[in-house]
Amino acid sequence: MKKIVLIGMPNTGKSTLLNRLTGAHAKVGNWPGLTVSLLSARLLVGDQMAQLIDLPGIYDLNGYSDDEQVVTTYLQTQKPDLILFMMNASQVDRQLNLLSQVTSQGIPVVMVMNMADEASALGITIKPEVLSQNLGLPMCLLSAKYGQGTAQLQKLMREGLKAQAPQALTPSKVEQAFQTGVMVPAQASHQLTERIDKVLLHPWLGLPIFFAMMLLLFEGVFAIGKPLQDGMSWLFASLRTEALEPLLSGLPAMAQGLLLDGLYNGISTVASFVPLIILFFLFLGIVEDTGYLSRAAFLMDALMSKFGMDGRSFVMLLMGFGCNVPALLGTRVIRSKGLRYLTMLTIPFSLCSARLQVFVLFIAAMFTTEQAPWVLFSLYLVSILMAMLTSVIFKKQYVNVDAFVLEIPPTVCRPCVKWC
Repeated sequence: MKKIVLIGMPNTGKSTLLNRLTGAHAKVGNWPGLTVSLLSARLLVGDQMAQLIDLPGIYDLNGYSDDEQVVTTYLQTQKPDLILFMMNASQVDRQLNLLSQVTSQGIPVVMVMNMADEASALGITIKPEVLSQNLGLPMCLLSAKYGQGTAQLQKLMREGLKAQAPQALTPSKVEQAFQTGVMVPAQASHQLTERIDKVLLHPWLGLPIFFAMMLLLFEGVFAIGKPLQDGMSWLFASLRTEALEPLLSGLPAMAQGLLLDGLYNGISTVASFVPLIILFFLFLGIVEDTGYLSRAAFLMDALMSKFGMDGRSFVMLLMGFGCNVPALLGTRVIRSKGLRYLTMLTIPFSLCSARLQVFVLFIAAMFTTEQAPWVLFSLYLVSILMAMLTSVIFKKQYVNVDAFVLEIPPTVCRPCVKWC
């Protein structure tokens, strides 16, 4: 089976394109010679079946970060049949060096310029024919988000699987080709984004604004999710009382206890939390799509680095105050094994909402109205201090060797511009 890999910098839309081409039927699997999981899916290309693999977003094939080593190891050990090099059409200047490195791998390459809708909104003019001719690479201009240009990409993939490896391109040749094929107006910039960032990334106002936004997110999750959770609990309880107990009444008491009190209660308890988890991921996904979490990670990186972690760890810890489970699941985006383990060690100290209910019950029973708020506040304070202490103790054991390189996406959505 032919193997096609997606390579590009972070936030170029590789996963979006994979889901667009395969109908979101992707799966995660461990590849021989690699110690990480890669997203892959089967795809019919012409008259043959191929496997499309989404490799981690990287900035340099000659780097030493975990992500970069995953990509270089895969290219060396697996030798794919075709590389789809993904580029952000609105920020081409940052990606030219990586394109030069990819063409030196001895593997056929198709250049995919994604986010053409954003580039058009910024007034950027791209000449695909000129670029393709100057670089000697087949090229496709598309928008994976809206599905524009995918038909042309399918054609180029069919041709690319039969093509020869391109001639290695020097960085100067790549830069010269883009200067003639991409026209960027002098005023092309995310001006609204820059104005918003002056507030969101303000040295003094940035963090208070972020905490307020996260508070609103948590409030929204539980304001909507708690009634849904209670409704599911009532539904499961009614199903047990009205249907299961009469149905199993003829069984021995031990069997009834095993099936009802053990198996059924366990499943129903876990299932009742599903609405909260779904809403949490939904709301968090919306916030992430705005680019706000990237800015929060940037704001907290300097402080977190003193404890052996970075800005990504801070976001995961903050999630833990809503629910530890999705916060632990969220650490999968941290590619550095040491940083991922260290973050997972500290997340359980975050007081999730489930434990908060128990604490509030005991605090209300044991302390006066004046004392209760301070007791609750002290519990949160102690949890944060314990998380930091744990990080300090284990940071030498779980070392993070990756530099914190972060792509700051625009904070606003550009209008969809129709293009040909």
